[in-house]
Amino acid sequence: FYDGGRYAQTDAMIAQIEKMVAAGADIIEPGGQTTKPGGFVEVEPDEEWRRIEPVIKLIKARYPQVAVAVDTYKLPVMERALAAGVDIINDVNGFETAAKRHLLSQYHHVGLVTMHSSRGHEYHNLTAGMVDFFRANLQALQAAGIAAERICLDQGIGYAKVADGYQDFAMMNNVAALNQFQRPIMVAISRKGFGQRLFNLPKDERLGVTLIAEAAMYLAGGRVLRVHDVEATRQLVKLLDTIKQSYWTLPGHGEQQ
Repeated sequence: FYDGGRYAQTDAMIAQIEKMVAAGADIIEPGGQTTKPGGFVEVEPDEEWRRIEPVIKLIKARYPQVAVAVDTYKLPVMERALAAGVDIINDVNGFETAAKRHLLSQYHHVGLVTMHSSRGHEYHNLTAGMVDFFRANLQALQAAGIAAERICLDQGIGYAKVADGYQDFAMMNNVAALNQFQRPIMVAISRKGFGQRLFNLPKDERLGVTLIAEAAMYLAGGRVLRVHDVEATRQLVKLLDTIKQSYWTLPGHGEQQ
């Protein structure tokens, strides 16, 4: 995420968590290693855990009403996080190994965010390829004993073969194609590179385009929003929900909607 490193110090971390909780965050997700496009430096599982363990403990101790997710693709980190009582595991590799799936099958109360990634290949038809991926991925997870009700889908915007390319916009547009799986869909596009590609915006100036894209995807079925800007996103959701639920009738003149 774009703010990686800004809250590494304890005081800054605590202040940011307090701000997010006050703004209405339902879930907080610490991550100990970036997987940003364009290459990244992998860290050892021990180091990744060293980075996130204090955050997990802090949130669980101070904010028990907030769920804790952990963003990791490493089995040893998943094992430690689950033992520490986290609520959700988010894997950018889609729980691709039998060992990961077996581990998660043992924790019946824990949610999974399974992500599609096309970094290693190119699709002839992106939407059809994504549907095929999630169909097979869900089958593999459920065959391991993981209930479908525990699983949330992430399209993997930003994880195309060409970093921050036009596939990202296709994924924003085809989110409704995943509604057939009847699973929650995560929108994880906060301040990503599409704002730079279209408008040459630096990361700190991408809130506006992020909210616009999130609104489009929310209305198409993407209802789990992974964001940096909790307060602004809460306003977005409240406004969209209010609009969608509203009607007005003039007394004595029939029904007008």
